[in-house]
Amino acid sequence: MDEAYDAAIVQPVVNTSRSLLWRGIDVGLIDGITRLFVQSKDDDAAPGTAVPMGGLVTRAVGWFGSQLQSGQVGTYAWVLVVGVLFVLGAFTFR
Repeated sequence: MDEAYDAAIVQPVVNTSRSLLWRGIDVGLIDGITRLFVQSKDDDAAPGTAVPMGGLVTRAVGWFGSQLQSGQVGTYAWVLVVGVLFVLGAFTFR
């Protein structure tokens, strides 16, 4: 009885999970999108997959952040104070 259940139910579910869900969706779709937009090193790629130039989002966020930096700590402190007052005001007058 266990062999029949294993052959009829368990093995088809395991095979579908491995071929469609793991290799198709996880490795193919999710890892592919992650490599394209976030990952910048191509040595972390899944075996047997082509790695495109990665890190587009990471590089864009890093460039944008570097444009915001002036190096003046006093300015950073005032921006922090204004942001805290804004958040407190938003919760107070809600």
